[in-house]
Amino acid sequence: MKKRDSNRLILTVSVITLVSMACSLSFASENANSIEMPPSPNFNAPIDYVDWYREHTPSQNIKSGDTLYAAVGDYEEPSEKVQKQLKAAMRGPWTADDYPELAAFIKSSRNKMKAFIAAAAQPRFQWELNPDKKGGLIFGVLFAGGSSRHYSSLVLADSWCISNGGKPEAQVLLKAWETCLNNANHMESGFGFVPMLGAARIRQNVYIAINAGLEAGVFDKRSSRDARDLLLEKTERLRLDEACRYELMAIYDILQRLFPGGKFSSEFSRTQMLPPGINTISPEETARIAENYYRRSIECAGLEPSIDAYEKIKSITEESQVQTEKNVLLKNMLSSTDRIYLLCQKYETMRRGTILAVSIYRHELRKGSWPESLEDLGRSKIAFAKNDPYSKDGGEFIYKLKNGKPVLYSRGFDGRDNGAKGHEKAHSEKGYDMVILPHSN
Repeated sequence: MKKRDSNRLILTVSVITLVSMACSLSFASENANSIEMPPSPNFNAPIDYVDWYREHTPSQNIKSGDTLYAAVGDYEEPSEKVQKQLKAAMRGPWTADDYPELAAFIKSSRNKMKAFIAAAAQPRFQWELNPDKKGGLIFGVLFAGGSSRHYSSLVLADSWCISNGGKPEAQVLLKAWETCLNNANHMESGFGFVPMLGAARIRQNVYIAINAGLEAGVFDKRSSRDARDLLLEKTERLRLDEACRYELMAIYDILQRLFPGGKFSSEFSRTQMLPPGINTISPEETARIAENYYRRSIECAGLEPSIDAYEKIKSITEESQVQTEKNVLLKNMLSSTDRIYLLCQKYETMRRGTILAVSIYRHELRKGSWPESLEDLGRSKIAFAKNDPYSKDGGEFIYKLKNGKPVLYSRGFDGRDNGAKGHEKAHSEKGYDMVILPHSN
């Protein structure tokens, strides 16, 4: 292997390491326990994991992210002032007089935003991993379209922009939300944890925007129905099972390249960029530990999201830390799936809560009064959303009326009702609730 290729491998290892530290994410499919695991590495007759991925991808629509988002191009990093304005503008109505610098930035980005919207409208697909197969699977981990995450924020903010004396238009907001959710679905089809983390953040911004729209009174009967259907059609549980499988394949592929024929490659030792001591690990034992860790994680991913499931996956992570303490490769590459699971649980809670929030407001629009309980919402299609992922006994989200206004929240990390005491870390710290309504809590 050429030195240039070995450097690319080190970059990939570094990226995966950063992903592990950043606690990336993804959730389970409905059939996580039946997911097919990749074959173990063969150091004498290396397995082509690129071909294996292509054969086992759940989608027949395979495209290159580079091609799909090519017209979007690079993202011009805005000033700190514009970034602060952008964060606020994604969550409610604003005018050019409110945020003149942001308005100017959006105007200068208009052509790229149009290209982003056109790309996001394309059908959902699987990322093409390294079409020319140079370097194998590991060089396909880095995916295109990263700048599109930034453009989704601009699209959300732009949809809230109004003229003086005007008000947001529901159809404009709905179109922006659909664009962002489509882009999130493209990203989630990427390889491993990195793109899924980006996809979940985009969805979180959409959930917050929808709840803001509800409280701003921008919906009528029809547009509230459209918002509900958009959530049901364009969002789903995140794929921890697929993400774990991809990460395992990446480790397998790296091991095959580091240890051709079962022996450490001197080509890599000459780069002097590999972690000290990597030549002393056993590739077979490393593969076995990684396979056991991710297989057990996938089994937990198949459970209904709950505190009990988190405790099980936490014990798996803690056991692996003991095994990987002296394995420099796995110590740098094996992701902490217990932290990842917490993030998954958070985003699933936000998804379900937003579906309920839209349904609660739709009930008021149709019948002239708030529902007395979640049972009043009916509709079998949203029945799953009533289950609180943080309830210890399979209970529902907590819903009540306070001063004639709806209050909706999940119990949060400790599984207890803390009286709608909201906090941004309610998914990982005790004493707080994940408050959906009112959204400003």
